[in-house]
Amino acid sequence: MSEVGAMTNSMTNEYLYENLRTVSSFNDKTKLCIYEPTHRLFVVKEAERSAMPGYEAMRKLASPHLARILCIKDFGDRIEVVREYIQGETLADMIAKGKRIIPETALKIAADVCDGLSVMHRAGYVHRDITANNIIVSQDGVAKIIDFGIMRCFARNKCADTVILGTPGYAAPEQFGFSQSDAKTDIYAVGVLINVMLTGGFPNERKVSGSVGKIIGKCIEIDSRYRYASIAELKEAICGVNPIGFVKLVPGLRSRNPLVIAASAIGYLFAVLLTYVIFVDIKPGDIPKVAIGWLLILPIPFFCFCNFLGIWDWLPFSKGAPKRTQRTVYTLLGVMSIFIGLMVFGTIKK
Repeated sequence: MSEVGAMTNSMTNEYLYENLRTVSSFNDKTKLCIYEPTHRLFVVKEAERSAMPGYEAMRKLASPHLARILCIKDFGDRIEVVREYIQGETLADMIAKGKRIIPETALKIAADVCDGLSVMHRAGYVHRDITANNIIVSQDGVAKIIDFGIMRCFARNKCADTVILGTPGYAAPEQFGFSQSDAKTDIYAVGVLINVMLTGGFPNERKVSGSVGKIIGKCIEIDSRYRYASIAELKEAICGVNPIGFVKLVPGLRSRNPLVIAASAIGYLFAVLLTYVIFVDIKPGDIPKVAIGWLLILPIPFFCFCNFLGIWDWLPFSKGAPKRTQRTVYTLLGVMSIFIGLMVFGTIKK
């Protein structure tokens, strides 16, 4: 995905599109294609031309929880959108197959969706169609938003949406002409999504009880003023009700592979022991240098190498860059940080 993402920065949409060959079809408007030069798989979806501005905007945004848009082919009366292929299942398929989604998993998925939406909201865009059909969970358990057909840019000083759009059951009241849709419209849909994952139905059919039910209830308030103030506030509430919510954000520990979890736990234990060794018996005058060296050798490289808390996507100089470029830049920054940290320790007199 990232290789082709980088390629589309230097080559035309036409070149990428013309080198795609159809492998199979998901439905009349969506097909699976292979990119001949690299044999990578991509999804090509036909959409109305009115969706062009939204998809063009999504090409500039990057997040582990947003399906990457690679290129758009304009046919005049319609468009075809090429996006990354994600191995996994949509939530709708999982529910239809009777797969049980436990509360911990549902909250993890909802938190991932919040992370993806936060990137869109910061850029001034509203998704407006968060549904079980539009969320896919990859094989490594990461949830991604995959469809941006009716997203729009929030326009200030506007009373209502020009066109009434949205999926029944998930659509907030304002999407039916009562007011303009905004970030709280997506918050409403996330609340419905959590309920659907846990019960298989909408809140008006069967509502979740307990602390999760309270979160859902606040999300789906008819008056948007009483919903969560932002998607970040909703995510905080989600992680708060899940006692291991923060642990699930930590690279390695969020894996489904027991060996990866064990190796990660050992690595974190080593980091704790190293921290102890660094700070034990230090002279008062050396505390500033030791603290700076510790930051440069452990925390900063950890954030750089693991993209912890999505740092690759919110720092200005790397926001929106292809994942391959981000990985290269942050790997170099992490290595440089360790090298400079060692130099700092080298200036401490024994």
